Amino acid sequence: MLERPDVGDDTIIRALEIAYPINIRELHFLPIGLDPAASVFRVELADDRAVLLKLKTRSFTPASLKVPFLLHAQGLHNVVAPSQTHEKELSLSIGSQRFAALYPWIEGQTAFEEGLDEGQSSQLGEWLHRMHATHLPEEIIHLTTGETFRSPHAEPLRTLSRSIAAQGCGGTAAHKELVKFWNRKATQIVDLLVRCEEIGWIAQAQNAPQTLCHADIHLDNVLVDTAGELQVIDWDEVCRAPI
Repeated sequence: MLERPDVGDDTIIRALEIAYPINIRELHFLPIGLDPAASVFRVELADDRAVLLKLKTRSFTPASLKVPFLLHAQGLHNVVAPSQTHEKELSLSIGSQRFAALYPWIEGQTAFEEGLDEGQSSQLGEWLHRMHATHLPEEIIHLTTGETFRSPHAEPLRTLSRSIAAQGCGGTAAHKELVKFWNRKATQIVDLLVRCEEIGWIAQAQNAPQTLCHADIHLDNVLVDTAGELQVIDWDEVCRAPI
């Protein structure tokens, strides 16, 4: 989220200090990320350390917290995992509409900003192979969703296409430009949608074995720390899928 959420620093600090063994000096809101339901803060601690706070307007899925926590506990230290509260929980509620989790603060840049050299690219591939081969308890695996190969965006895309066709070329300049673009590309858009659905049906029919996958492993979700080590963040989409 790019705008600061409407919850006071005092409210956040009080809740965090009750839940975790920390003393907080101050919070810094970071206008980063594309998730409109999530805000990120750098939390400065009294002992000169820092941690990262992820604050959401919807609850964390159990898999998004428990999977990275257990992977890290099993020795995959490139996983940035949530910290436990006093009560051994991985998140907490702040009021009735906010949910929070704390993570280690990683000094460095994203792999998209920093770039990966050949050795780091190999390291990432080896790490992913190891993660895919890791066995977690069945009760944790069952918290994850299985890949269905069906896009949730297919029907909204068809609805949008019908809406644009029905509205014609009126409206604002931006609206007119969108309609013109869409009409030029309408056949191509529909053909791509149909082809994606066909490929999904083919993949689904193969019924291939599924394994644990991060499911959002782009370079903005890989941090390069100051030692050049890779750290994998943002496990919100973790699922089971063929590899």
